[in-house]
Amino acid sequence: MSSTPGVPLATIHSDRDGIILDLNDMAGSLLRLNERQGKGMRGRLHLGELVAPGEPELFENLFREATEHGASLAQDVACADTAGRSFRVDLQVACEPGRDGEPDRFVFFARRTPA
Repeated sequence: MSSTPGVPLATIHSDRDGIILDLNDMAGSLLRLNERQGKGMRGRLHLGELVAPGEPELFENLFREATEHGASLAQDVACADTAGRSFRVDLQVACEPGRDGEPDRFVFFARRTPA
């Protein structure tokens, strides 16, 4: 997925179970995590509730393909923010192999598609 220079991508790190570990400001804004008063992203927020909600097979396939091939791509994926508002993204998922016995981490790069 190429990006337009100067346009930041929403970037989210998760574990293999889809638990959000870290994210950038663009992702926080896109998912409206900044508006969760006192909650932020902590509290074991599962990415599968926000990315392709109701389509666990798509979410699982993104993980599987990223694990097997290093990355996966899905276009025009239905998402929802924490307030329940729907939007669509093009999504690339990359697998970061764990080091020294640590589990793999996954990086989700998302670019919102025009409505």
